[in-house]
Amino acid sequence: KVKREAEVQVGVLTQCIKGRTVQRMNPATCSNILLKINSKLNGINHTLALMNR
Repeated sequence: KVKREAEVQVGVLTQCIKGRTVQRMNPATCSNILLKINSKLNGINHTLALMNR
């Protein structure tokens, strides 16, 4: 309910994360969470390099 209220009623983007996930602080998991948040904020996570021929 909190997530729906925040996103629909207030317009604030949210990301739910379990406390256990945060406590572990696995670097790969943290990276994935940050990529997901950046994507929600319309950020660019990856780009392709152009090759010269």
